[in-house]
Amino acid sequence: MRKTIFFTFLVGLILFSCEKPENETQISKNGQSRSHYTGRNCVTCHYTEGSGEGWFTVAGSIGGNYHDGKVVLYPNGFENPPIKEIEIDDLGNIFTTEDVDFSVGMNVAIVNSNGDSLKMPQELHVGQCNLCHGKTQNLLEMY
Repeated sequence: MRKTIFFTFLVGLILFSCEKPENETQISKNGQSRSHYTGRNCVTCHYTEGSGEGWFTVAGSIGGNYHDGKVVLYPNGFENPPIKEIEIDDLGNIFTTEDVDFSVGMNVAIVNSNGDSLKMPQELHVGQCNLCHGKTQNLLEMY
């Protein structure tokens, strides 16, 4: 009897500890200001085992004249049609839990409300903007 109870407890513990929460949809929008920690690497918390709500595939911070702007992702070069546009919120943050396949390599442009754009010269294979910007490179600034 004790072995059965212990075994049942052990199986329940293993099943419960392996169960992962659902990915909560989170997408930044112009005019919103519910994000936080501008300039930090969002994916430090927003990943499958992290404490943040939603698992971000693309996230980062923009400085300067970003009001009503967006970040645009182009697969394999700027000559191809964009596959994703992510609006910049009022705190300068962008984030999405939507699937983005970085294995093909993404080119990134920041576009402000005037239509001015800032293009990153190199192709990216990860969507964690503040992994580099604000650490080994300057924060992204739109003028």
